[in-house]
Amino acid sequence: SDTLIATGADLEKWEQSIRVHGGGGTDFRPVFSYVDDLVNKGELHALNGLLYFTDGKGVYPERMPHYKAAFAFYPDMPPGHPAPPWAIPFSLNDGILEEAGLEAPGGTGSL
Repeated sequence: SDTLIATGADLEKWEQSIRVHGGGGTDFRPVFSYVDDLVNKGELHALNGLLYFTDGKGVYPERMPHYKAAFAFYPDMPPGHPAPPWAIPFSLNDGILEEAGLEAPGGTGSL
């Protein structure tokens, strides 16, 4: 799914409804193509970046997009996440998840 977050209220609404799906083998390329199409059509302008919550298991685009892309990895992932060299990888730690009112996969929260 995609969610446009332009205000603090948008972020709060999104935080209440986020659901994570999947479990490995993701093809990330269609998402980047989709976002590129939205930018090219003028539906997204002044895009500051794309944040992707992932286990990192999948196929990444070969080329860097024209916007920043960050991949947020779950706390239980081993070091050395398989992110492409142009990406901004970072790990979600338990403190970050708790501050957001979420839990890591396998917990009772919605993330």
